[in-house]
Amino acid sequence: MEALNVELINFLKEETLEPSLIVTEDLSIEDDLGISGDDAYEFMTAFSKRFGVNLVGFDYSDYFNSEPSWLGRSSEKKALTVGMLNRAIEERKF
Repeated sequence: MEALNVELINFLKEETLEPSLIVTEDLSIEDDLGISGDDAYEFMTAFSKRFGVNLVGFDYSDYFNSEPSWLGRSSEKKALTVGMLNRAIEERKF
């Protein structure tokens, strides 16, 4: 994998309103950034538009809880990471 896309790093800082956020490829969108439910849909829509990534076939329920959970991600959910978003930008699809 190539280095993280600088525009992706900026996007994450803007979306989380955390200008000092330290972004690594293994950072989890739901677990580390707390994005889930309707916010996850809005986040992925904004990501798709900004980077021209096709989300056809992307199943939100594979990666996100429908509502924030104090217990963390369900064991049935996959972790969506910054590295995965970076790869999707390179490939223009998920």
